[in-house]
Amino acid sequence: MSDWAGQITGKLRKLPQWIAWRGIPVTPSGVQMVFNRRRLAALRDRHRGRRCFVIGNGPSLTLADLERLRGDVTIAANKIYLAFPRVAWRPTYLVVIDEVTAANNRRDLRAQRLAKLYSWEAAALLLPDPRAGKKLG
Repeated sequence: MSDWAGQITGKLRKLPQWIAWRGIPVTPSGVQMVFNRRRLAALRDRHRGRRCFVIGNGPSLTLADLERLRGDVTIAANKIYLAFPRVAWRPTYLVVIDEVTAANNRRDLRAQRLAKLYSWEAAALLLPDPRAGKKLG
């Protein structure tokens, strides 16, 4: 590769970071996504001064532990909803980061009536396409 081509390639690889640095949200692949800054800003300081627990979905998790967290701010991940038939507790926020989990459990994750936070990759799989139903061109 010529020196000129290498310089151009290097600049193109940095383009997503350059765009994100200027406040335009992008995915790691560089595709701009719809991003609602007002909704995200509304979360800032919402739970200031309250206890917060991050729930791991590992094998040591017991349902009795979850019941003790009712009323506290909790963040749980992925398929925590599998415990819901056996426990009254619900997390304050459901987080989905893993795109494989998002793809394989799309229907169940969409059905959860919880505040949800997604990674870019999970959002691309779980949120409706804003272009759906619109004519292109």
